[in-house]
Amino acid sequence: MFCGISVVKTELVRPEQMTGSCELCMLTDGVVKQFPTATVETDTPFYKGHAKAVCVDNPVQEVIGNITGALAEMAGSTAHMSV
Repeated sequence: MFCGISVVKTELVRPEQMTGSCELCMLTDGVVKQFPTATVETDTPFYKGHAKAVCVDNPVQEVIGNITGALAEMAGSTAHMSV
């Protein structure tokens, strides 16, 4: 479960955005893995600003957000998040 952290596809992150640290994350199958972290700037209808993200090589979406302070998503809507 990610609380106040996002997931971003590694190839979208610039080297200068990397923090040099890692986070342990539990995946949906119960496996715990360590991922490098980055600080990325997001610009969506639901959240605009900097967010901490774990970098994953092959996530199910390019960006997945669970950010404290983001607006609640409206039913049926989708957002494109630029990194």
